Amino acid sequence: MPEKIIVNDFSRTWIENGILYGQFSPNVIIDLEIAKITIEARLNICEGKDYLFLCDMSHVKSVTKEAREYLSTDVGIKGITAGALIIDSTVSRVIGNFFLSINKPKVPAKLFTNKEDAIRWLQQFQ
Repeated sequence: MPEKIIVNDFSRTWIENGILYGQFSPNVIIDLEIAKITIEARLNICEGKDYLFLCDMSHVKSVTKEAREYLSTDVGIKGITAGALIIDSTVSRVIGNFFLSINKPKVPAKLFTNKEDAIRWLQQFQ
């Protein structure tokens, strides 16, 4: 059961068992505005604390260049000690690999197709 949750038109963000979760709405195109809205929600829920972050991007349609750049800034990763991205399609794998290779995050980050594997990987950073 989530300890806290924030829901908006583009995503859900919650904390459960000490892990911060984010899940984007189906077919969302993440542009700069949506990136800023989702980061604001994440920062509100974190209340200044750092968390391991599991983000479900499996149903994202695309991410704009401006959004990718913003998500990799100090503001974009604030409150995250390590990030696991859940993907489930060729499109999301391309998006994820592109993000990780071009906009190199300043925290450990990795792509997964399985939530349990992602959580196991994140736990090494506790």
